[in-house]
Amino acid sequence: MHRRNSVISGLTGKLEPLKNPLSIMQTLVARFDLRIDSVCLYNALCQTFIDKVIVGVETQEQLKQNIDVAGEQIPSELFELLEEIDIEQKELLNPSNWVV
Repeated sequence: MHRRNSVISGLTGKLEPLKNPLSIMQTLVARFDLRIDSVCLYNALCQTFIDKVIVGVETQEQLKQNIDVAGEQIPSELFELLEEIDIEQKELLNPSNWVV
């Protein structure tokens, strides 16, 4: 865990361009009274070009929450609004592009 935190700390400034889009995303998700992790997982599960989704959990409760998300219906209106968020540096959405 410590290594992960130090890597993220080193990236903080480089990921600054995502700060505003993430803030907008958090606001939209809250407006629908949902959790951002659930929305992200549900979105991945619904993508036809994604064959498998692997999730990591630390507790049984987290696993149960993830399983529950698979059966949820999240409003398509939310995803339409999320698609409208302008992200100038789209390459930052791919963690493989994060150089410390």
